[in-house]
Amino acid sequence: MADKELDRRLDELFGELTSPPAPAADDPPLQLDGLFSAESSLPPTLAVPPVKAARQNIEPPQLAPPAGEHRPTEPDLIDQLSRWGIDPLLETLAGDKQELAAAALFHLLQQSEAANRHVLALAKSGGRAALLRGGEIYISHLLGQKFVFVPPGPFKMGSNPADDELSGAAEQPRHTVNLPGFWMARYLLTTAHFQSFLAQSGYRPAGQLERDNTPVTNVTWFDALACCRWLADRSGLPVTLPSEAEWEKAARGADGRRYPWGNQPPTPQLCNFSQITPVGQYSPQGDSPFGCADMAGNVGEWTRSQFRPYPYRPHAGREDEQGQQPRVIRGLPFNNPRSMTRCAYRHRLEPQIHLPTLGFRLVVSAQ
Repeated sequence: MADKELDRRLDELFGELTSPPAPAADDPPLQLDGLFSAESSLPPTLAVPPVKAARQNIEPPQLAPPAGEHRPTEPDLIDQLSRWGIDPLLETLAGDKQELAAAALFHLLQQSEAANRHVLALAKSGGRAALLRGGEIYISHLLGQKFVFVPPGPFKMGSNPADDELSGAAEQPRHTVNLPGFWMARYLLTTAHFQSFLAQSGYRPAGQLERDNTPVTNVTWFDALACCRWLADRSGLPVTLPSEAEWEKAARGADGRRYPWGNQPPTPQLCNFSQITPVGQYSPQGDSPFGCADMAGNVGEWTRSQFRPYPYRPHAGREDEQGQQPRVIRGLPFNNPRSMTRCAYRHRLEPQIHLPTLGFRLVVSAQ
C-alpha cells in the first residue's frame, strides 16, 4: 500500500479513535498495560512489535516457498511472535496457516512503522484536534502510560528576579525557547510499571524497588534511560527522558506561570509536602496547563539534559546521552522547601546517584 493511501487510512483511524470518552483524571494509571505487559492487552490493530528487531529479522514473506526451503513450524512461529509480544491476531492465524501468519506479521510491521511516522509528524506540525486526540490514544495504549500532547511553539523559560523574588542564579536569564510538539506522560512512571520492565528485560537497577502505584524511585539516570531505550526498541517510537526545556514547558505552559496550576502558592490541596503519594492524587486541581500531574512536590524527576548555564539552546549538545556529566533534576520532591516547587527551579545530580525521592516520566520526542 502506498504511503499516501496508508496515511489517509490512518487519518480515518485516528478520527474514529476519538469516539471513546477521554479517561477521567482519577482513572488508575495502571489500567493501560501496553508494552509493560508480558501479554499485551492491546487490540490487534494497535499491537506493535519491537520494530528494530523486526527490521533485522523479517523479509516480505514467500507465500509459496520453493521446494526444499525451510518452512517454519508452528512452535517456531509462535515462539517468534511471543518474543515480539504479538499474541491476539497472529497466534490465531498460526496453526496450519504459517504463510498467512507470516504475511500478516509483515503487513503489521509496515503499518506500525507508518503509524509511528504519522504520530511524530503530528507532533512536529500540530494538526486537527481529532488527529491529535487519536495520536494521544495510540501512544497511551501502546506505551501503557497516559500521554498528553504539548503543541509546538515558543514559551518563556527560566525566571526574572524583577517579577519573581525566589528567582535563583541558575534560572537566569529568562528567555524564549521555541520547541516542536511532543507527547509527555501524564504521570510519573510507577514502580509497578518499572518492575514489569525489569521482569521482561532482565535489567538490574542499582536500588531496591517495591511494586505499587507510587512513582518509581531509587533509580539512577542510567536506570531511567535503560527503561526508555527498552520501550523505544519495542515500540519503534523515540521514547526518552524529557529535556529540561520540554519538562518546563509541559509544567508551566506558554503563559509563564510560577507553578503548574498557576501563580497561587502551594497548598496541601495542590501538591504533596508530607510523603510520597500515588500518582495523580492531586489531579486535576494541581495539574499543569496540558494535564500533566505531580510536576510539583511528590518526587523529583530526572531529565535527559546536562546541567549547563542559561540560555538554553536546543541542539547544542545538552541532551547528549553519553558521559558522566551532572543531569538536571526538575519538580523537586516533597521534602524540599516549597520555593523549590516552582516550574523554573532546576537542580543537578550525578547520573549514578539514586535516591528514595527521585524518579522520572516518559516523553515521546522527535528532537
